[in-house]
Amino acid sequence: LRSNISFLSVADGQTLSSDDITDFYAQIYVAFLERDADSVSTEILSEATTYYPHFSFTGNFTDLNQVFRYYGGAIAAERVKPYFGMDYTRTTPSGWRSKIGAIGYVNPDRDYFSKVDGIISKRFSLADAGALTLSGSFRYALNRSTGADAALSDPADNFISVGASYRFRRLSLGLTQFFGDFLEESTPTSLGGNISWTISRQFTLSGYLLPQDNLTSYGAIASFRLSPQPNSLALSFQWNRDDYRFGSLGTQDDRFTVQLRAGAPPNPFDTVVAPELPQALEDEAELTVPRPGDPDYDESQLRP
Repeated sequence: LRSNISFLSVADGQTLSSDDITDFYAQIYVAFLERDADSVSTEILSEATTYYPHFSFTGNFTDLNQVFRYYGGAIAAERVKPYFGMDYTRTTPSGWRSKIGAIGYVNPDRDYFSKVDGIISKRFSLADAGALTLSGSFRYALNRSTGADAALSDPADNFISVGASYRFRRLSLGLTQFFGDFLEESTPTSLGGNISWTISRQFTLSGYLLPQDNLTSYGAIASFRLSPQPNSLALSFQWNRDDYRFGSLGTQDDRFTVQLRAGAPPNPFDTVVAPELPQALEDEAELTVPRPGDPDYDESQLRP
């Protein structure tokens, strides 16, 4: 060995040096081990809800088959949110229904934002006493302020969709196809479905499913009207789950909601029933009368 490097080993009190040995060699090795392991991470997002006074006015021009509404007001939050909107609805005896509306907010946020939306539908009465409704709808958000967790808590604002729903007696089935390549920040291309069972004039069960690229949303709603009369109190229990998948990683967002409402429709300033599944099913569960195709019925298509 011709080297200026010396090796020294000490074991059990015995010292062994390379200087005292001829014709020796040293062997060095490294071993890498791999085994499965689980890593569990929990994150809790908390939000505070603050209630502010809301001042509003509304008016309408109504005749036999069309309605023009206008409304405005202000939400007295820390940053006052004045708004103004209008919508136009037209129905025909042959089963056509169309609606277009717009609303604008000053100081918008993720709940109250300016938008333009519309829907057109055609109802066909079938020989088996059922009804088939075909529809198309859209929404385009003009401005919106979102929080840091908006990516996990809020769906995309914009959408273009076509849908079909079939109602036979107390059972209703629906499908909606979303097209995600036409508007920015829109609901991705996906196909969703819903089912609704009107057990009685006052009690309805509904469910929905909407699979997307990295997100699957599903849930259920039970709604009970305390009286069959218009504008009566309605109690609803709602469960929604968003299942996010990013490769081998994933997270779930569950929401449980209990609401007590009076009036129909639930939100008179929502200019169109947009295809966001949970809210649309909730509206349908509470508005069991009138039926699809009637002049006062907001077509309940799917929502993400």
